Amino acid sequence: MHRHHVVTLADLADELAVKEHGMTIDGIPADAVTEIYLSLYHCHVPKLVDANIVEYDQDQDLVSITADGTAAHGWFEEEIFDFSERPSPSRLTCTDER
Repeated sequence: MHRHHVVTLADLADELAVKEHGMTIDGIPADAVTEIYLSLYHCHVPKLVDANIVEYDQDQDLVSITADGTAAHGWFEEEIFDFSERPSPSRLTCTDER
């Protein structure tokens, strides 16, 4: 997500799948994208909402970055979107500790 960027959760899952797999979305199995979507929906987005990093409109399925998230933008680029040496978001353990 870029500054002031609003995306559907499905599009965000697609973006993460592309970054994780290093190929176009057409080459990624649908179940892999679904796994990322579900992980975002049930685990990661709620935690980011609680931390005031993103806002989530469930009715429209839209994720948008907040002012606090904009301030943390560099961290997002380095930590969240660098899949080279860490497990993907879809494979991270999700706990209810928020």
